[in-house]
Amino acid sequence: SSGINAEYGGDILQLGYGDILPADGIYLTGNDLSIDESTLTGETDHIKKSVAKDPMLLSGTSVMEGSCKMIVTAVGPNSQAGIIVQLIEGQDGEEDESDDEPKEGDEEEGTKMVNGTGKHKPVKPSNKKEKSVLQGKLTRLAIQIGYFGTVAAVLTILVLIIKFCVSKFMFGEEKCRVEVPGSEESHWEVEIHHK
Repeated sequence: SSGINAEYGGDILQLGYGDILPADGIYLTGNDLSIDESTLTGETDHIKKSVAKDPMLLSGTSVMEGSCKMIVTAVGPNSQAGIIVQLIEGQDGEEDESDDEPKEGDEEEGTKMVNGTGKHKPVKPSNKKEKSVLQGKLTRLAIQIGYFGTVAAVLTILVLIIKFCVSKFMFGEEKCRVEVPGSEESHWEVEIHHK
């Protein structure tokens, strides 16, 4: 851990070699900054950052070269790393604040402040957790396998019932004679016995 903490949007952080970004932010000043974004993108190449070219710095990434100052734009569950954690855990993007008392400055009940920016957005009253994309696909696959297994079992039972009915009620214990067309001498005798 780099020991760098960001608590609020608007904080200015000084970053150097080996630091792990604790929050999302925008590059302000620095020299030869190169970031390893493999934790987010899987891409192993280091990304050069500057004010003119790709100034966004994302939480969870590492400084590989250079140093810079950044202004924090998102922390915690609102940062890129926080969003990914929520998707993996299948959590809702909103925090449940039902235990907290309303804070001064809230414009109306049922809203919460976004990153200390003064903007408010409605709080979702849902306690239902959303599933991640992988969890959703696995759930659908499990349901499809269940349907396929049920259909296969029903078909197997129907075939066995038809076979039983045909052997018991149509033929009984009598012999069946099957003649091969084109040959008068060869014929098969099939005997069905009831056990």
